[in-house]
Amino acid sequence: MEINIINACQTFSARTPWPVYDLKYLEESAEAGIEDLVRFMLAQIPAGGPSWDVGLGRFDSLTASKSDAEASILSPSDNLSGLTTSFSNVGLSQTDLVAFSGNNSGVDCITFRTLAARIRLWTWATCRPCRQGVPKEEMVLFSRLGSRHPNYFDNSYYSNLLVNKGLLNSDQVLDSTSGAGTQSFISSFGGDHGTFFSQFAVSMIKMGAISPKSSSQRQIRTNCRVVNSS
Repeated sequence: MEINIINACQTFSARTPWPVYDLKYLEESAEAGIEDLVRFMLAQIPAGGPSWDVGLGRFDSLTASKSDAEASILSPSDNLSGLTTSFSNVGLSQTDLVAFSGNNSGVDCITFRTLAARIRLWTWATCRPCRQGVPKEEMVLFSRLGSRHPNYFDNSYYSNLLVNKGLLNSDQVLDSTSGAGTQSFISSFGGDHGTFFSQFAVSMIKMGAISPKSSSQRQIRTNCRVVNSS
C-alpha cells in the first residue's frame, strides 16, 4: 500500500509537490513548447541549489492510505533513533537523513510554542507570515529553517547545528546526540556547501527510486496524484 503524503493533514501547507506537477505537465503536454520548460527551469535556478538527472517515470502503488501517511510523517520532536528508523524503513541511510534535513523549508508557529528555549530574535528576523494581519502567535512560517538567506539553497542549516542553533529538536539531535554517526556529516556539509550539494543530489536520486515492492500492485502514473484510468 502506498502512503498518501499529499493529503496527509501535516502537509496541508507543503508547497513542494506542486511545481513538480507543473513541470511534469509541461513535459508531457503536446501544447507546451520548449520555451515553457525553459521558463519554468529558469524560475528555479535563482535558489542556487544543485541539479541531478531524473529518471523517466517511477512506480506508484495502486492504492494509498492517508492514515498511514499521517502516522509516518516525521515529527519535530523526534529523536535520532526514530528519525533513523523512519528512513531505514524505506531504504534510506543516515547520510540521506542528514542531506534531506538541510532542505527543511518551514513549520507553523504552533510548533515553536513548545520550543521557547530555542527561539531568539534572530528567528523572527528570518520569518515571513503567510498573510498580513494575522496575530503573531498564529503566523505560519515559510522561510527555510535557520537559513541566513531564506530564499537561497545553501548549507546554513548545518552551520547553525554546529553552534547549537537548530530550531527543532529533530534538527539539533542530528549533531547533539552523543556518539551519533550523523555528526561527521553535519561537520562535512557545514564546512563545504559543495559536499552538501553533491550528497543531496545523490540522495534525491535514491529517494526517487523508492517504489512499491509488489510488481503486480504498481504502475507509472500519468497523473502523480491519481491511479491511471483503466
